[in-house]
Amino acid sequence: MVNIRYFSLVNLILLFLLSGACTQAMVPVEDATVAVEEDTYLEEIPPVTKPAVPEVTIQQPAPIEERNIPADGLDQGPLQHKASQAVIALLNEADHQVSSGNHQQAEATLERALRIDPKNPVLWHKLGRLHLQEGDWQTAISMAKKSNVLSQGNRALQADNWLMIAHARKALGDKQGTTEAMNQAARLRQQ
Repeated sequence: MVNIRYFSLVNLILLFLLSGACTQAMVPVEDATVAVEEDTYLEEIPPVTKPAVPEVTIQQPAPIEERNIPADGLDQGPLQHKASQAVIALLNEADHQVSSGNHQQAEATLERALRIDPKNPVLWHKLGRLHLQEGDWQTAISMAKKSNVLSQGNRALQADNWLMIAHARKALGDKQGTTEAMNQAARLRQQ
């Protein structure tokens, strides 16, 4: 068995030697002059501009009450997920915060609900929707995919997730990915 003190001592010595090697390589050079031709200077570097992001219209799904879906956000699929009263209260609070324009508070509320119920697909969907509205496309896609994994049997929620993925992919300029996501949403809505 290796003695831990010996192992720590060896690591400490190696660290000391490596840090000494790094400081020795950083010797300042004085009186170094470089001859540069006058015409080699660049006139002016153009400013860096961000590529234009296509405008995305985000269509919010109807509220749960209008879609005849129970308060926990699930339809009558084979694998139902029952949300606790605390999670339902946090969902309602997050919805109120979103309608008031407090997206950061809504995000914190949804994350709190996810700590209580990490397997709730509606929470992942709503958090993904917030990221979509904020322009965080990759996170929105990830959260929609997580919601889809957890919402097996809930075709309405899965279709909404695929629409979210389509919007994010459109914003990223992924035409093929957008088409595939829209086709998945349409297929789920027809079933």
